[in-house]
Amino acid sequence: MTTTYTFAENTREDAFLWSWLTVERAIYLGIALLAAGIRLFALGRWPLLDGEAAIALAAWRAQGGAWAYAPGLTPLLVHGNALLFFAFGASDMVSRALSLLCGVYLVALPYALRKPLGSSGAIAASAILALSSSLTFTSRTADGAIFTVAAALGLLAAAYNYMETRESGYLYLGAISLALGLMAGPGMYSVLFIALLFAFFLQWRARAGDETWVRLVSVGREAAKSGVWRQPALVGLAFLLLWATAFALNPAGIQMTIDQFGQWLGHFARPTGQPWYAHFFWLLLYESLPLVFGLYGLYLAFREWDFVSTCAAFWFIAALVFHTLPGYQRPEYFVLIVAPLALLAGKAIGRLLDEVRAKGLSADEWLLLVITLVLLFAVRIRLSDYLFTMRREFLLRGLALLLLLVASYALFWNTLAQRIWRVAVLSLLALTLALSVKGNVGLNFKYGRDPREPFVGVATSPDVFNLVHWVEEISQRRAKDPHVIEVTLQKDLEIPLAWYLRDFAGLSFANNPIPSPATPVVIAPAAAGKPAKYLGLRFALRTRWMAGSLSAVDRVKWLLWRDAVGGLSYENVELWVQR
Repeated sequence: MTTTYTFAENTREDAFLWSWLTVERAIYLGIALLAAGIRLFALGRWPLLDGEAAIALAAWRAQGGAWAYAPGLTPLLVHGNALLFFAFGASDMVSRALSLLCGVYLVALPYALRKPLGSSGAIAASAILALSSSLTFTSRTADGAIFTVAAALGLLAAAYNYMETRESGYLYLGAISLALGLMAGPGMYSVLFIALLFAFFLQWRARAGDETWVRLVSVGREAAKSGVWRQPALVGLAFLLLWATAFALNPAGIQMTIDQFGQWLGHFARPTGQPWYAHFFWLLLYESLPLVFGLYGLYLAFREWDFVSTCAAFWFIAALVFHTLPGYQRPEYFVLIVAPLALLAGKAIGRLLDEVRAKGLSADEWLLLVITLVLLFAVRIRLSDYLFTMRREFLLRGLALLLLLVASYALFWNTLAQRIWRVAVLSLLALTLALSVKGNVGLNFKYGRDPREPFVGVATSPDVFNLVHWVEEISQRRAKDPHVIEVTLQKDLEIPLAWYLRDFAGLSFANNPIPSPATPVVIAPAAAGKPAKYLGLRFALRTRWMAGSLSAVDRVKWLLWRDAVGGLSYENVELWVQR
């Protein structure tokens, strides 16, 4: 029997398939694709940092059953990367794939909060998360920081949506988010600490008689008494146990998960060498857009007191204080400050865009907006000319342009009146957006793992690629195979060099840098001395930036354009080849 399909039936089927794709969802899809593209571009260009290399090396060795346990390892990434290496092969790019996927998931999460943030606000928050310099960096880094942020935001989305709908599916989302966070890294304990403080804050607000908070507390008590949380909690616990132990193949993963709490406490006693104001400086340097508009969102949160905005405001303030005063100036904690700020900024920008869309911009407003942006760009050029030449005439020209900008606003005051502030805010939005994009490109692409970026700190030098190339070349010439020559690596250099020399079957480790005569290739610190009958070649292993060695003008140049080239300190290794 032959079945025929009519044009009308096909049309209805196509309409059904595309009915879910609304304009709003298409915008989220576009932002997610943009975020994926930004995070994927040149993902394997820069060598792994020490923490990344330790996780990647443990995952690579796990494929042969050699499960490793060491401080700093997280079962989420070790076991996940072991699976990816088995499926796609081991590489720098594959080792960062899980972080990339989590970063894209984080960008999509504001969709679950579009009711309290507003449609425009949630879209703006999603775009801010996609373009954030620090969140892009952590999404391109094989560590647990981006998973901690995604788990925290997932918990917030789950809590809000359950309170609104009473659907148990959101409890499962919260349980899985919590399990992922606990396996991701020590930062999750900061999230739990802040959540505990917020619970006490909720109780205090409820006792004050505020109806909104009384209702929220009653929802929580109702869920606790009914036991609806038990099955999701069991599912989350089962997921944690299965993934943490690699489905019972690595029981030591449970200890790795427990040790995250010890590492979190240990960070109090291990300062990073960053100044106390490091997080404030990073906000100004990398996150000007969420900082400026997030502060206004903070004002809106305390004026309106809705659950999501208040939670984000409390999260931001608590994270900023808690990760500044005790000395927690670390990138993995900084992103916990940026995420709630992005939500607050998204709500503030959404309000602005909704107002502009509703009232429109007059011709005078468009003209003033264009004048503002052109003059600001011209001021930036004059300032650049002054710093590079130190000629006063360029400084005077810049000041004259600023006076012209002020005069332009005074000229338009009679025609625009109060609407002039809307133009100023839109100009500020365009300016901070440009600065955020510039910071993202600089940190993640133009300079990459350059230690002159304060968010990087200590970087693995790209020179390690040259070192591996030379060892392969020596092996090819002497043994007719690029990976068979015996290589002795000083034990202290196992991270990160053992990861890059993983394909050498004859790789061994020694505490004593002076090799035996039978070892054809030795890699040791440059300061270890020269062994007899060996020829050496020096390579940079790590680089640091000594900003104190720069003049004040050079520091300003670096701050604005990353133009300073001095102040780099190199940690070198020596490749010794037997004659």
